[in-house]
Amino acid sequence: MPTKAVRIVEVRSAMGGDDAAKFAQELTRAYLRYALRQGWECEVIEQSEKTAVLRIEGEGVELLAVEAGTHRVTRIPSNERQGRRHTSAVTVAVLPISKKADSKLGDVEIETYKGTGLGGQHRNKTETCVRVTHRETGLVALACSEKSQATNKERALEVLASRVQANAQRRLDDAHAAKRRVMHGSGFIAERQRSYLWREGVAVDHRTGVRVPLQRALDGELAAFASAG
Repeated sequence: MPTKAVRIVEVRSAMGGDDAAKFAQELTRAYLRYALRQGWECEVIEQSEKTAVLRIEGEGVELLAVEAGTHRVTRIPSNERQGRRHTSAVTVAVLPISKKADSKLGDVEIETYKGTGLGGQHRNKTETCVRVTHRETGLVALACSEKSQATNKERALEVLASRVQANAQRRLDDAHAAKRRVMHGSGFIAERQRSYLWREGVAVDHRTGVRVPLQRALDGELAAFASAG
């Protein structure tokens, strides 16, 4: 039976203010739908108005690597009164993790706390949320998606391990920088790898030239980008 791999997908708004934050949420939903279409298991480990961290597991999740980089969106924001088009950017990182990576983290600080966001009364009244800090690097990971503190601890350690691994890669190879930073990019529009053009109704991958109807892309039909990558 094929081994299921795991990827941590981080989506972050970059240039563009409120519309970038809105598109980060839309892109996150697209990845959730993509995972569903592919038969992958997907959990939202961390989410706010501007960021999301997903844990995606299944056969073939390596295809997500083509999503890493800067995603540009050009449209008229809902709060734009003069009808002007704006261009915003969202960055995506796709990080592999090892099932035993957390055992090599070394000294970490683990804190528990009550959830303050959405998620029901159980999470808000009990300390099921977990924050882990890697003392050596200062890197932090949060998890609050499950009612079980033990499960949230496991998820937070996985996310932290992926970030520590990427940070170590940067130290080993300064020429290529940290894997996480390379994937995210600076968030500048000029570094775009994919554009989502509302007026034209299309999503365009600039590395491969693949074009997918915009609504289909937002509905999670992203396999065409992966097959061309």
